[in-house]
Amino acid sequence: MTKSRTADRHWEDLPDRELVEEALHAEDMADRRSAFAAVFARHHRGVLAYCGGLLQDPHSAADAAAQTFTEAFTDLAALKEADKLRGWLLGIARNQCRKEWKRRARQEPLPEAEDEEDKRTPT
Repeated sequence: MTKSRTADRHWEDLPDRELVEEALHAEDMADRRSAFAAVFARHHRGVLAYCGGLLQDPHSAADAAAQTFTEAFTDLAALKEADKLRGWLLGIARNQCRKEWKRRARQEPLPEAEDEEDKRTPT
């Protein structure tokens, strides 16, 4: 078994609390990224399902889930209780979904094609 596969197995066996500690404090940046990749692998499906339920659009849900993990990686130090990682991630996901709802609300609906044709055709 290769060293990286052994390392992947190591991350899989750690509880969330220890993964967060490794992602925050590992001496090597590669180890930090690897620990966070394990966080992603463990929680991505749940975050994606949560976003999908809120947004009812698979593409928007995938975008919101991706933004959730991007924000989580950059703000991981803000997590006060590492044992509550899942709830923290879902809170970030909820905020990403709210941003999507606001973006949708700002968009004006496009006129229907028939209405546009009627306006152009003189009577």
